[in-house]
Amino acid sequence: MTLLSIHRETHEAKSPSGLRPRQSLLALLPGYTPSSNMVSSQNQNEHNAGTRMETKGQKTPVTPRQVVSLVAVGGTDLINGMMIGWTAVLPKLQEDTSRYTVTEDDVSWLVSLTFIMGFIVAPLAGFIAECVGPRRLLVVITLPVAGLWLIQAFSPYLWLLYLARALMASCGTVVHVVTYPLVAELCPARIRGVAAVVPEAFGCAGMMLSYLLASLLPWKTATAVSAAPFLLLSIMMLPVPESPYWLVRKNKINAAEKSLRLLLGRDGDVAKELEAIRSTTTLSQNGFKDQPDEQNAGTEARAQYLPLPPKKVPSLIAVSGADLINGMGVAEVWSCPSSRTPVGSQRPRVVCLSLVSM
Repeated sequence: MTLLSIHRETHEAKSPSGLRPRQSLLALLPGYTPSSNMVSSQNQNEHNAGTRMETKGQKTPVTPRQVVSLVAVGGTDLINGMMIGWTAVLPKLQEDTSRYTVTEDDVSWLVSLTFIMGFIVAPLAGFIAECVGPRRLLVVITLPVAGLWLIQAFSPYLWLLYLARALMASCGTVVHVVTYPLVAELCPARIRGVAAVVPEAFGCAGMMLSYLLASLLPWKTATAVSAAPFLLLSIMMLPVPESPYWLVRKNKINAAEKSLRLLLGRDGDVAKELEAIRSTTTLSQNGFKDQPDEQNAGTEARAQYLPLPPKKVPSLIAVSGADLINGMGVAEVWSCPSSRTPVGSQRPRVVCLSLVSM
């Protein structure tokens, strides 16, 4: 065997020792021993190449089931936009005295109910979602929304209008709390930033739709037509799988695997994704007091919910407080003088303006 043929063979395949072609050629010489630095450098290069290949392989395509789930879950935020935009029909509602009379105070309370119920329901929404599942709770919440719109449109009593408005505000609060985390857990990590825009886009579209209906139709017709989108959303929510993160937290591994198969499709690496979820999810995340015992016992559970550092509290308050713009902006609309009030008088300021400003 000539030296040239040996050189060609070492270029076609690596030697059993895993060395480069030049190193394999030198290894044929008598008394040659590769240095440890050379071998470690070769192993490090192979590891980096494999890591780059794995990183490229992680970019799995978005499946149709994920797209449908994103539209269905993000579309539920339509209720908040349409509920806020529905206040545009209140001037026409005041003019219609065929069934009951709506005063200025009633207008203020009907607008304020959206935010008042938010204060009451929001702290409970997260706890309930963790108990029953975010997807299941969202399905239950969206089912009665269409009926609540119809009750508002054809209610013969003012108190029934108040009740329907309060229940719808409660549903909207639950949707607002549950939608964003569920969207993140159902979508691939590389598109979560874009996916987070979908619920907000549906909310803005719902508000514009309500304004358009209020300007073109009588208030009863506009309110009744508002129920139509939620009939479709209720059907679209049925095939949406449960959050695999929540299923793993509840130790329902088989159900989490089934949910991932529906989301990732046939070509998805379900086992790899499930292992990634299990490595970042603790089965007892809800019980923070049990985590030190788990660590002392040598378990592999990771403490995910740690106490918030005091220095980060101001940042959390500042970011959360930015949402005051939405509440105060909507409330200030109804503190302006009415076009039908006498000159010099002013519409009473809505209750939610003082509450949100606190």
